[in-house]
Amino acid sequence: LAGALRALHEARRDGAGPSAVAAVLLTAGPAAGKTSLLSQVVVHLLAPTAAAADALVPIVVKVQLLQLRLREGGDAFAGAWNWVDAYLRAEFGAQSALYRMARQAMLARRAVLLLDGLDEGGEERDAIERHVVEVLAPQGHVLLCTSRPDGVKEERYAGFRRLRLAPLTEAQQREAFEQRLGSKRTHEVLPYLGRLPTDAESGRKITSNPLMLSMVASIIELREGLELPQTIVELYHEATRAMLARATFLLGLLTLLLLPGSALAGGVGVFNGTGFHAGPALSEAGGTGTWINEGGGFELFFGKRDFRFHGRLRFFYNAVIDVTPLPEGVEARNRVGHSGALSVGAKVELLEDVEKPFGFYIATDIGISPLVLHLRNYFWVNAGPGVRVNVNDVFGLFAELTGVLRYENGFTGGAWMYLGARFSFD
Repeated sequence: LAGALRALHEARRDGAGPSAVAAVLLTAGPAAGKTSLLSQVVVHLLAPTAAAADALVPIVVKVQLLQLRLREGGDAFAGAWNWVDAYLRAEFGAQSALYRMARQAMLARRAVLLLDGLDEGGEERDAIERHVVEVLAPQGHVLLCTSRPDGVKEERYAGFRRLRLAPLTEAQQREAFEQRLGSKRTHEVLPYLGRLPTDAESGRKITSNPLMLSMVASIIELREGLELPQTIVELYHEATRAMLARATFLLGLLTLLLLPGSALAGGVGVFNGTGFHAGPALSEAGGTGTWINEGGGFELFFGKRDFRFHGRLRFFYNAVIDVTPLPEGVEARNRVGHSGALSVGAKVELLEDVEKPFGFYIATDIGISPLVLHLRNYFWVNAGPGVRVNVNDVFGLFAELTGVLRYENGFTGGAWMYLGARFSFD
C-alpha cells in the first residue's frame, strides 16, 4: 500500500494531470484494523529507500479530533487554504517547527495525508467529506482515507481508488494466536478454534476480526484448564467477566493505596484559583498568546496541625480562556478550554510557632492536566508565599500568590492567586 501511494505521487509529479486524483478510500468494519494499518503505512513510508530524494512525509489526521477543532475554531478554518493546514496550526501552533515543516511538505506536494475515520466526523462529517473530495483531492495531495462502509456515498468518491480491508486469513489467525499463546497452547486449542461460530457478513470465523481474536485469546489465557465458551453469548459473557475482574482488581489496588494516605491525612481543603499565563504558540492567532485561568477544587493535606511541613494532593477543574487579540475581521466561536488537573506539592511554615492563629508559609506544586475535551496534556510547576488564618482548632482560611511555569508544546509563564479554606482532622 505504501508503494502504491508512492506510485500515485510519482504519477502526479510526472504530469498525470489535474484530473487524475491521487486518493484512496479504504473501508472496513469496526475494530478491523484500519488505524493499525495506517500505523504500518507510516512506518513503510518513512523507511529508507533507494530514491531518498523522493521521500514522502506522512501526516496522520484523526477525523474525530479534526471535527472538534473545526467546531471550536471555524473562522480560522474558513480562511485556511485547506483544513489539514488549519488543524495542524491549531494543534501545534503557527510558529512551531513541526507545523512549518508539515506545511512546507504540503505546499511542495511531498506529503501523504492519512485521514483516519471519516465516519467519526460527527455533525461535521458531511462538511469534512466534501472538503476532502472538493478541496484536498483537487489540490493534488496524495490521500489515504479510512472509514466504516456504513454511510459512505459511493457517488461522492467516484474518482477515488477503493480498497476494502480483508478479514484475517486462517494462516494470519494462527500466527497471531501463536504469538499470543505460544505454539504448544495454540496447537492444543486448534480443535476449539475450529468450532467457533462464523461471521455472518464475511463467512469466516469470528476470529478473523482482530478485536474478536484478541478477546478469544484473552479468554483462553484466563481459562487454562477450564472448559472454554462454545457460543457467542458465552464468549461475550466471559469477556465481560474478565473486564470486570480486572476493573475490580484495579479498584482494590487503588483502595489499598488510598487507605494509608487517608490515615496520614491531616485534613481537607477547598479552594478557588484565578490567574493568567502568557507565551508563544497555541493561540488561535498564532505567535504569542495570553490566557486567563479560572477554576477550583479540593485538596488532601498530610501532616499534623502542629507540623511546620505539610504535603498536599490537589484535584481541580480549570477553565482556560484565550484572550489573545485576534487579527482584524477574525472572530472565534469558542475560546474557552476545559480541563481537569492533578498536582502534588508541599508547604513549609516560616514562623516557628505554628499554633498561632496567623501564619506565613511557602508553597510549591507540580502538576499535570490530562486531556479533557480539546486540551492536550500540559505540565506546570508553581511556587510562592501564602498566609493562613486559623478561625478555630478545626477551620482555617488561606491565600496564596504563586508564580507558575507551564509547558504545553512550549513554555508559558504567569501567576496564580488561590483563596480557600481548610478543615483539620486533628
